[in-house]
Amino acid sequence: MSNSKPSARHPETYSKRPASPFGRIVYKAAHSAAIVYPATVMLVAAILVVVFSILSVAPFGGGQKTLAVNDANMQYLSFFAYLKDVLSGNNSIGYTFSKGLGGNNVAVFSYYLMSPFNLLVVFFSKVHLNDFYDILVLLKLCTAGLTMSVYLTHRLGPRLNRLYTVLLSVSYALMQYNLEQSRNVMWLDGVYMLPLMALGVYYCIHRHRSLLLILSTAFAVVFNWYTAVLDGLFIVMWYVVESVALSDERHAKVLPVIWHNLGRFVLSGVAGLGLSAFVLLPTALQLGRGRGRINLGDRQWPFLGAGTFELQGFVHGSHSVSGAASLFIGALALFGFIGFLFTDQINRRTKIAVAGVLFIIILAFHEGSLFYVFSLLKQVVSYLYRFAYLAMFVMIAAAGAFYGSWRDVRSRRSVYTYVAFAVFLVLLVLLEVVNPVRGVLMALLTVSAGVVVVFLVVESRKIPAGSVRAGISVVLVAAVLADLGCDVCLFYRSSSGTGDYTANTSLYKNYAAEQVNQIKAVTDADHGTYRISQTSARRQGYIDKHLNWMFDEGFAYDYKPIVGYTSDPNPDEQRLLENLGYAQNDINISVVDTSILSADSLLASKYVLSRYPIEGLEKTKLPGASGKSVYRNPYALPFAFVASKDALHVLPREKPDELARIARITDGSYVLDTNPFVYQNQLFSQLTGSKVRLFEPLPFKASSHDGSTQYHLSGVGKGPVYGEIQTLDSGAVLTLKDAWIPYAKYGAPGVVYIPQNHDGSADVSYRTKHPSSPRSLNPLFYQLNLDELKRSTDILKRDRPDISHFSNGDVTMKVDAEHVEQLVISIISDSSWQVSVDGKPAKTQKVAGALISLPLKAGKHTVRMHYVVSGMKIGVAVSLVSLFAVFGYACLACRKSKRSEKRVSAISL
Repeated sequence: MSNSKPSARHPETYSKRPASPFGRIVYKAAHSAAIVYPATVMLVAAILVVVFSILSVAPFGGGQKTLAVNDANMQYLSFFAYLKDVLSGNNSIGYTFSKGLGGNNVAVFSYYLMSPFNLLVVFFSKVHLNDFYDILVLLKLCTAGLTMSVYLTHRLGPRLNRLYTVLLSVSYALMQYNLEQSRNVMWLDGVYMLPLMALGVYYCIHRHRSLLLILSTAFAVVFNWYTAVLDGLFIVMWYVVESVALSDERHAKVLPVIWHNLGRFVLSGVAGLGLSAFVLLPTALQLGRGRGRINLGDRQWPFLGAGTFELQGFVHGSHSVSGAASLFIGALALFGFIGFLFTDQINRRTKIAVAGVLFIIILAFHEGSLFYVFSLLKQVVSYLYRFAYLAMFVMIAAAGAFYGSWRDVRSRRSVYTYVAFAVFLVLLVLLEVVNPVRGVLMALLTVSAGVVVVFLVVESRKIPAGSVRAGISVVLVAAVLADLGCDVCLFYRSSSGTGDYTANTSLYKNYAAEQVNQIKAVTDADHGTYRISQTSARRQGYIDKHLNWMFDEGFAYDYKPIVGYTSDPNPDEQRLLENLGYAQNDINISVVDTSILSADSLLASKYVLSRYPIEGLEKTKLPGASGKSVYRNPYALPFAFVASKDALHVLPREKPDELARIARITDGSYVLDTNPFVYQNQLFSQLTGSKVRLFEPLPFKASSHDGSTQYHLSGVGKGPVYGEIQTLDSGAVLTLKDAWIPYAKYGAPGVVYIPQNHDGSADVSYRTKHPSSPRSLNPLFYQLNLDELKRSTDILKRDRPDISHFSNGDVTMKVDAEHVEQLVISIISDSSWQVSVDGKPAKTQKVAGALISLPLKAGKHTVRMHYVVSGMKIGVAVSLVSLFAVFGYACLACRKSKRSEKRVSAISL
């Protein structure tokens, strides 16, 4: 980007070596390329270790805190535990029964777990994954600093003093985005790959060398395809910037330069995608079946951020909020970016191109359609500015170009820069006075840091090389590191609307240790094939601590659950769970925090881990953990059972008025719901081929007062009682005996288990958060007839198949059918299952809209099922072809380079 050339007149570039030993040491450090990379890494690591020690972030200090908060706490720790099992051969990437009711896990794995740093998880136990997570963040931030130093060193060359290369690289590593997304550690892979991709664009255009762009694109996609797409969007714009810079160097027109290199640029990107096809293609095909589908519909494009002050995001300790992204990059980088805008040492067209890219990214923070594009065509409601690091890279890269071309600190343009920076600092203080976010004191801290850093920068450039200048440079380094370190410390000590940025480690460690032992005790006692459910997990929800948000413990502790929380859910699975009474919250989460005995029986849930007894479950003598005892479900069906041929009939079949759909609000949006109790009556009737009444409605009396409705249930007999309040409320509290739970809100359950009073009655209290505007209610209270459940499950167990082999993606069983019947397998239907009956391919059907079903003739049969990941073979083939093509290109480029060197040598001779 910088068009200025080194000159002997510029003491910053060519100066005499200082006479004093101290001056020589600093001079060598500032001008040696060999020291830049280790210095950057060590400084970033030093700041983080010091801050982690102060804050007791594990494993440093007392290790009482962790950066694994929010989704990292709810999901990623479980995914890393699952990765340990995969690496040890105890679980599978392609298909795993640890994912809800079972499913293709390629998209989840490629999104969360493909980073090479994740391999270090083998050195940590499942109990100490908090330590691993924090070290993982530290390593990725150090790598971000390293790759940025590579970019600045090779892009700007000797024009940029090595000291500034190190300090700007540290600024990139510790910029606000990296701190905020330390709770989404997989996105940091895109941060450290971006400088390499940008450098690849430079080589592609300026030096006609494409290998770096090809390889960086491929590795970016493999490490994390999501941020790789964001990086890809950016380098398309950066291609224009580098084309403009090249045209300025050659005094040529821009469009011919863009057109001349376009083919090489596009082919490099295609080659990079080809190399990563073994990951990209299976992931794309899997996402295309569900979460990855794009539906523009009647989408509106609102302008985000009216009434907010985005400039306040440059104050120490700031975090992004809706409508205002924080772009804190430190005083040194901020001053350099402002100087870039005012300097006359860089061509105007280049500055306009860089400013244009930054403008597009910042506009995307606010303009709805651009925000949608940079959110990869998905509706994003959390972690809004996932692409903010692109803007910060532009600012820091521009700052490097400025410091590499800045010659005269007393020039008129330099004065403009000082004035603009001073106005910016004053504006920060005024904005905090008008609209306090971080507070005036924090703004004054930012101003003080800015003044000190800029003063030292100017003084170090005014004084000739020597001990005094070397001393000022040392103080400058200390000031910049103090500026960045202070922000890191303040940020991690702060909190946002989603909670604190650190969490207690002991809660996880204690729970994990007990849960590992409890699951081991269950599996050691029963070697059969079954699912395990639970009524609670770690109560660390970041929205409401009284709700259960930990739905990925099947991943963490290697068992077969009935629910999972991933970014790639199966719509059929969620619809089935919703119909059975387990509420669906947004497109990712089904809330399973109780045991609906009949539903769990259908789904082969043989054991339930619960803090409270549920009538019908049998308490075992297996050890408890975290207050949870192990209960056995005597009604649980096997993973496969023979059902009536009527099982394929579409529900509802009788009394459709009882299944009348009503609107229920969940997370601000309306969804369709049914009566889950009548649904199960009809489902079991069709499975058994006989009239089944598992659930009977209970009479109740309702009384309301001041936003609270009391329901008294009388005539309660034998069997567990369940209820659901179908309502349009967007927030309520449900009281059941002595316990209360949040209800009718994001993360809240649907059907709940209702404990009985001593006299056999039951009471439920429903209190809305909006007593002044009551919403319609549809209370459902039903009792499960255990005798009827036993009769139904006994019928379905009658011709129980013999499952001889059951593993992730492979199932073999033998069935002896008395009549023409349906074999129902408690596995979610998926077109990637290859099923054969007696060695012949068989076409599967769906029961209850989700479960696999096979028609069977009377007699003995052998059923085999094998899961084939769609696109994997083709993806591997494309990657291999691309690898050979890239290798051939590299060989030709190397030969061409040697010929050029020989030609130059001959000419010089």
